[in-house]
Formats: sequence, C-alpha cells, structure tokens
Amino acid sequence: MIRPCANEATSYQEMGLRNALLKNQEALITVTSGTAGSVIYINGKLARSYPRYRLLSGSKEEPIRIILGNSPTGHSYWHGDISGLAVYNRVLTSEQVSRSYQEWISGKRHYNP
Repeated sequence: MIRPCANEATSYQEMGLRNALLKNQEALITVTSGTAGSVIYINGKLARSYPRYRLLSGSKEEPIRIILGNSPTGHSYWHGDISGLAVYNRVLTSEQVSRSYQEWISGKRHYNP
C-alpha cells in the first residue's frame, strides 16, 4: 500500500499493490508519477499502472509522506527492512526502470535516468 498525504489534517491518495513486500525476499520497488499517471514496478518489471492518477504533485512546496505496509486497513503493522525504493516525480520508460533495477542489483544503488 502506498499512501501519500500532505499532512495529518488532509485526506490522502492511495495506490495499492498486493504482495509487493514479501517475507525473506529483496525487492526494488519503483514508483513513477507524472501528468499521464503513475506506475509501480517491482524488480524492474511493471506491476501495476494507474492512468490519469498523479501520485506526486511535482510541487516542491507540497510535502509528501509515503507509507509502505502490508495491511489495507492500516490497523496492522509491517516489520521488515526496506531494501530498495525509488520514487520519481516523472514517468520513466520501462527500459529506464529495467536499467535502474540492473544497476541496483549490481551494487550501483544511485542510478539517475
């Protein structure tokens, strides 16, 4: 579950993806978001797309909070380590995301497409 919100007093937008955080498995979760919509990739492969749904506003003045977890109700906690998370305020091609994943697994964890 990915939930960005500006602050506690405002409502939040939500995008969900089942089984993105699996026990004992490392994964690079990549989220790209632009005016055309948002896309979630797991290990460089398309997992889910949200056309016309902009997760990130692109405004530097608007703070963003992203919550990752495994409970759609928000009442259970998730315990684990985040191995890799990439969030872009623009849409990337699937080739760029795949290249980013290849760089990540090779140990070059700061790829900037």
